[in-house]
Amino acid sequence: MGTLTKEELSKFMEQLFMEVYHSNSKIELYMYMSNKFVDYPEVGNIAPSFFELTRDSLSNEFGLRIAKLFDSNGYGTLYKLLNLIGANVDLFPADKKKLILSTVSAHSKILKEDNAQLLKNLRTWRDKLLAHWDKNYFFNVDRTKLGEDAPMLYGELLTLLKSSTNIINFYAELLDKTHYLLETDQIKKDFDILFNALLMRKN
Repeated sequence: MGTLTKEELSKFMEQLFMEVYHSNSKIELYMYMSNKFVDYPEVGNIAPSFFELTRDSLSNEFGLRIAKLFDSNGYGTLYKLLNLIGANVDLFPADKKKLILSTVSAHSKILKEDNAQLLKNLRTWRDKLLAHWDKNYFFNVDRTKLGEDAPMLYGELLTLLKSSTNIINFYAELLDKTHYLLETDQIKKDFDILFNALLMRKN
């Protein structure tokens, strides 16, 4: 897929942002839920198996989802976006073409060099645990060994997703004045409704 129409490129960026958005929302919800149960362990103890499975599912899902966003061989990735922008620069205003081409190179550096170690660790998590079992980690059920060998912080992943949104927005705004937001307040409000109902029941 090389030459695109303006609508096709816009649709690609929209779908790519949705992948970033869902990844970000799942990390935010995972962290929010975990912190709530630290402060109110009695709520988590109402249905511990359910909440543990929910947290485990969230962590596995956002790990795989983010890994797909930065898969060098994938289609719906940040790398593919930059390739498409370079191949379709004529879709942008003529006075912005030089800026766009230079920015594509800068954004490529941000992804491939500035975040090289984080993305390498993310691929390790994908290949050794999330998508495949590695014999060195199969019996380490609490994942401490993999965390030591390929450390990642939730804050680092959130920063990476924010940078990804900024990259998408740079081109989306120039293409058709679209601007995307990583808004997670609603999912937290929805969780609080359930959490507060359980807390009231416990009390």
